[in-house]
This record gives sequence, C-alpha cells and structure tokens, in this order.
Amino acid sequence: QIYESLVPERQNMLFSATMPTWVKDLASKYMTDPITIDLVGDQGTGKMAETVETFAIKVTRDTRLDVLSDLIKVHGKNGKTICFTQTKRAADEVA
Repeated sequence: QIYESLVPERQNMLFSATMPTWVKDLASKYMTDPITIDLVGDQGTGKMAETVETFAIKVTRDTRLDVLSDLIKVHGKNGKTICFTQTKRAADEVA
C-alpha cells in the first residue's frame, strides 16, 4: 500500500552492504533500470576500489560522534560520505 501511494516521478535509492539475490530481485521489481555501484568489484577479490577510504578508530561512546564529525570534515570529498551503523537508533544519532 505504501509503494502504491508514492508519486510516480521520483528517485529511488537502495543501499546495501551485500547484494544477495533477494535484494537484486527487490530492486528489479520496484526500480526502473537500477544501476549497481560495486565498491569491491565483481572479481571476488575482496579488495575495495582505490577511490574508497575506510577508517577504524577506537573511541569511547561519548566521543564517537565528535570523532566521526571530524573525520567527515577532514576526509569527506564534497560531502560524499556513507556511514554504516548497526541500528536505526545509531543512525538517528549520527544524522
């Protein structure tokens, strides 16, 4: 019901750390000509693209948002940053 009430002219975006068959099927069902951007590569090497930077920094719970903000300011290219979280609550805190 939700999907049917959306306006026809819109942009849909689907982000997934993995692309199992059910995710591909979902994209094909609800999106027109979906494009996949693969940051790891389809060769199965497990290597990320050279244009992608990752950071792993041990911080306390109290300082993590400040550290994340500093990382984005220093390393974010034109504001293009994706931050993955484990829960919706954590995503809300980051936002």
